[in-house]
Amino acid sequence: MTSNAVGNLKIKIVFVDVRYNAFYGAQQSMHTLATHLDKSRFEPIFVTTEEGELSEQFRASEIPTQILPISPLVNVVNVFGHKIVQYSLIKKIQVTFELMSLFHNFSHQGHKMQ
Repeated sequence: MTSNAVGNLKIKIVFVDVRYNAFYGAQQSMHTLATHLDKSRFEPIFVTTEEGELSEQFRASEIPTQILPISPLVNVVNVFGHKIVQYSLIKKIQVTFELMSLFHNFSHQGHKMQ
């Protein structure tokens, strides 16, 4: 959490979607939610797997965006033109630790996400 102007802590909310090149109903709803949060109380962050239309929309709305590429070791299938990730339990744990590390570094080292 980060401090706002009155010293209260902002709650970081991470929005994640692997359909990086789609901007349909679910993605539009997520984007609307992220852009309409009370910025004095919440700090939205967006994470996806590759550059695409989705990351462009979040960046255009000035929401910090991070690309977290999927390891080629993770089994990825193509359904309806979008990458859908099928994780084993070990891969879910690995990705969780990668996300935790990413946001720990973001929070404690003052790096600005692009």
